[in-house]
Amino acid sequence: DGGTANGTTLAPLSTYKGRYVKIGDMVFVEAYVRYNFSSLSGTWTTNAIQGLPYTQGNQNSQQYTPVHIGYLSNFYSGFPTTNNNFPGGYVRSGQSDLALTINNPNGGETTISNSVLSSNANAGIMFSAYYRDSASG
Repeated sequence: DGGTANGTTLAPLSTYKGRYVKIGDMVFVEAYVRYNFSSLSGTWTTNAIQGLPYTQGNQNSQQYTPVHIGYLSNFYSGFPTTNNNFPGGYVRSGQSDLALTINNPNGGETTISNSVLSSNANAGIMFSAYYRDSASG
């Protein structure tokens, strides 16, 4: 459906595509989404893509699954390139969205903030993920 920036929903541009397949309790999703980041303002620290077709399971609050990001266009402007950082993400436990992260193989991960997103009016991301729906626990 859209993305959030510290609780502010940002609708995708009209050029986006996504699909999913559900087999048993497993959900497989892939999408290509474009955003207009030029309208974002203020300071925030969390970026999530909302609208996954099913809610991720929440087994003891520890059910997370990775997201594969295969393409980014005009998405980041201040992405830290030190320490071999790379973009990543995960489907959040008990949620129907995914968090975008900056991963450091020599340290930890941080969620995306406005300090690294571009202000481009035509930013794009392609991703895929799989996860168990909440009905499976």
